[in-house]
Amino acid sequence: MRYELIQLPMKTALSDFEQLRADYPKTQKYPFFIGGERNLKIFERGPKISVSEIEEAISRSFDVDMTQWFANRQKEERANKWFDEEEKLGHWAEISRKESMPYVLNEKRTGEKSEFVHTGLAEIEAPWMLPAIVSFGGWNDCPRVDVQCAAMRYWQEKYGAELITMSSDYLECLVKNPPETKEDAMELAWEQYFFCTDIVDQGTDTVSDLGAALLNTKLWFFWWD
Repeated sequence: MRYELIQLPMKTALSDFEQLRADYPKTQKYPFFIGGERNLKIFERGPKISVSEIEEAISRSFDVDMTQWFANRQKEERANKWFDEEEKLGHWAEISRKESMPYVLNEKRTGEKSEFVHTGLAEIEAPWMLPAIVSFGGWNDCPRVDVQCAAMRYWQEKYGAELITMSSDYLECLVKNPPETKEDAMELAWEQYFFCTDIVDQGTDTVSDLGAALLNTKLWFFWWD
């Protein structure tokens, strides 16, 4: 199980990518965006892993109970004397404008102009296996590779979330069945916060604002410093 690299013209990247996704059941080559030249260079400096290491990471992911993992992360945060749960929760406010384009294709947000977007084609049986293929995770507060796989499998089963971007330090998911109620969106927001605190601490500021952003939203973004 490995991946190959291709380039998609930026002007038609989204439609070309959608076609590659549609062809995946037949080709068994799952597409994922990497980004421009800068991201590709950082991405390719990542660890080179063997097939046996990939299989081991996937196997270990089945030992991870994400419900318990989230509960353990909650205990860790509450044990931190600097963690103020009420302040972190914040107040719910409706968000009218939500992102409709993947971050990786938004040149204004990435600050990187390019004619092409580097894209991977991974030989995997399911999208949640992607972190194992590229050995994504395990630095600073970024969860280990097996936890990445377990989380993506958990959210894929629950929300139909599928990875579409795996860059040097961020991920994006396309979501078929996003939460449709405030209660469900907040439950997901706390899960995502415990999985990736930076999207709140250096992003939305509060979990309630993250929840409002996740309500009926088909694009998810995770980033680790």
